[in-house]
Amino acid sequence: MQLEVKKQNSCNWVNELNPSRMKDKIKILITDDHPIIRRGLAAVINSDSNLEVVGEAENGEIALQKIETLDPDVVLLDIDMPVLDGIETAKIINATYPNVKIVFLSMHKDKEILKPISSLKTMGYVLKDSAVIEIVDCLIDITAGKRYFSPEIREILIGFFENEQNESDSQLSVLSPTELKIMRRLSEAKSNREISKELFVSIRTVENHRFNICQKLGIRGNHSLLKFAFENKDEIFSKNKELEK
Repeated sequence: MQLEVKKQNSCNWVNELNPSRMKDKIKILITDDHPIIRRGLAAVINSDSNLEVVGEAENGEIALQKIETLDPDVVLLDIDMPVLDGIETAKIINATYPNVKIVFLSMHKDKEILKPISSLKTMGYVLKDSAVIEIVDCLIDITAGKRYFSPEIREILIGFFENEQNESDSQLSVLSPTELKIMRRLSEAKSNREISKELFVSIRTVENHRFNICQKLGIRGNHSLLKFAFENKDEIFSKNKELEK
């Protein structure tokens, strides 16, 4: 795809007040506690005609508030932030806004820091020292459904993601075809009533299936099953496609 590149106004606070301008653009929210980094990234991102920064946040708590009002397609998250850090913010985004894509921005290259990232279904991880060069390519890739990792840590993260996928595939293999269909609809944030109508069963039957799924997966807690469904959405959809063959 040939992309037209032209210089745009990098004053994202204007865009935040006028989100109607973003109809045909990929909307990005930048979350970092350093204003210089936020403004530098905004200038680079806004230089591409397919992308637009619709807002900035200095911590995860503010980012969650702005996601609600600005409806971004992608959230860029620094890992180390005050009030609410990037990892905890990503967990909430996955559970509450499953259609929002997440890209981490960080200086961290250590395996101990990178490993937890793989369980968050992150679409990208860009090192800050190369963010100005890589961020546009990253955003274009992830909106096309691809993952993007900075070359320096790519092999490490791909290995972690493959291990996570194998583990979730193993867990899902214990579910029946009907349970997998219910899981797919839960990952789409559908209610028990909506699921019962789509599968032509009673609400009580859906509730019983949900209980059995929790038992099989060893899941406890009112919202834990929904969280699992959101975090494993790709694998759940893949399993459902296998059922259709």
